[in-house]
Amino acid sequence: MTESTITTPPFAWISEIIGIDGLADPPIYVRTRRIRGQLRHEPIANLPEGSTIHTIGCIGNSESVVRRLEAPFAAVGKARRVFPALLDLRLPFPETDCERVFLDIQPVPGGGMQTLAIAARRSAIRSRLAAYKTLASDPLALDQEGLALWTQSMLEHAPAADTRPGTVQLVIALHPKRHILCIGRDGRLLSTGNLSENTVADIDRRLKAMDVAPEQPLDVRWTGADAVHPDPVNALKKEFNTLRPAANHTTHDAPATMLARALTTRAMTPGPYRCNLRTGKLIHPAIRNRRKRHAVFNAFIMGATGLCLLAIGLFWHANSRQQANRMRDEVSRRTENIIGRPTALRGDDAVAEAHRHVDDIRRQTQPFADLASAATSAGMATVVALAQQHQITIHTFEIEHETLIRLDGAAHTWEAVTAFADDMTHHFGRLSPQRQWDAETDDDTIRFHIKPTE
Repeated sequence: MTESTITTPPFAWISEIIGIDGLADPPIYVRTRRIRGQLRHEPIANLPEGSTIHTIGCIGNSESVVRRLEAPFAAVGKARRVFPALLDLRLPFPETDCERVFLDIQPVPGGGMQTLAIAARRSAIRSRLAAYKTLASDPLALDQEGLALWTQSMLEHAPAADTRPGTVQLVIALHPKRHILCIGRDGRLLSTGNLSENTVADIDRRLKAMDVAPEQPLDVRWTGADAVHPDPVNALKKEFNTLRPAANHTTHDAPATMLARALTTRAMTPGPYRCNLRTGKLIHPAIRNRRKRHAVFNAFIMGATGLCLLAIGLFWHANSRQQANRMRDEVSRRTENIIGRPTALRGDDAVAEAHRHVDDIRRQTQPFADLASAATSAGMATVVALAQQHQITIHTFEIEHETLIRLDGAAHTWEAVTAFADDMTHHFGRLSPQRQWDAETDDDTIRFHIKPTE
């Protein structure tokens, strides 16, 4: 577990949380439980008095900045170091006065890396936390409104499998005093912001700025507290279709509570664009304490691992010494067997002594071995070659100093035996083949033996 999995969603240790849409008037509450791996959402009237359940809040689009940034570096590490400076150029306030996160870092076709940057001034974060405090809430994290609406919309109404690549999706949240627009393509968020009072015209203007043609198909999703009433939504849809006739419209179920349940969903499950702007000195005490416990746990694990490695090293060293001693004893024992007497030598010295003894024996016997080997090898080769020529099977034979002493074998005809004996006469002198009449055979072969003529 890294620090980011402690300080940013999803918070895996949470099984129940309350999402508070503090931007609504009055605030909207949704309690979410994780039951058998599934999330169950339940709208509630207010925060239960004295509740110890963690809450999750968000900061509005008007209080934060969402920007797409591109860095001219193909390496993620270099791009990350450049993103803060690029964001500073696009902010209406100093980058050092804000908390920011960089999400969805991906390569750009043609080179470079891009990211979705989210930033909010610390003063705005403090103001939002103060507003939540009046609701008796201390949010575990502060999400971003537009990101939450976008991911929840894509979760509840995922783009169809047959959707044409490049299709633009719009999420429009209608509230009594403000309207929110999220624009994306192929399920990937591009921008989010507030709309003016002339909602449809403002949307059309932003689409034109993105070079989205009027006849291009659009996937438009409607949500928010005002989307509960069909009449105003239908009026906006009709006006929208006059400018964008290829738009396909969907209204989310339970649109009034969508932001609150989006906050809990994002806090408890993994997915894209998860963020927490309550970081740095404003981080929630529960997360800070958990991070400290994690640091202590890591230190303990590292210490325990070090002790285990030390113990393994000591055991290995002792075992290696025992193995080495056993090997040296075995070498000494085998050396004594080779040289024929006890020796106090061990290890390499014992091996060298055995080599010297064997070399002495080899030097003393080599002349005899060379003589016997040369003579015997020549005679054996001759006998084997002639036997193969006459299809003779040799059972035993004895050669000494290039003289054939005796040869026993088998053949299919006596003519083959006599021819074999005649050919060997040229090499071993006069030979006498004799048939073994008393030999029992399992086939029709003839048993014989050949000896020198006396």
